[in-house]
Amino acid sequence: VGGAKSERLVNLCQHFGATHYLSGNAARDYLEESVFTKRGIQVEWQDFVHPVYPQRYDDFKPYLSALDLLLNVGDESLPIIQGQAGK
Repeated sequence: VGGAKSERLVNLCQHFGATHYLSGNAARDYLEESVFTKRGIQVEWQDFVHPVYPQRYDDFKPYLSALDLLLNVGDESLPIIQGQAGK
């Protein structure tokens, strides 16, 4: 699949028959959404809010693996992932 930048992503979407493209919010700075919409592909933005949980050392460090969550809080991991911690 050819193309550069957003065009390549659109070409990949079309190659696989995708009608939607899910992207993280950080890509808002460079993704050319108009290239997608012109070709009938809807861009959906993932607005991920990282849960905060107790970690053993220093200040909280986000975006580690789920293993970090599991090893730090054990049985309380699932409610944190489900957004139900403290409810």
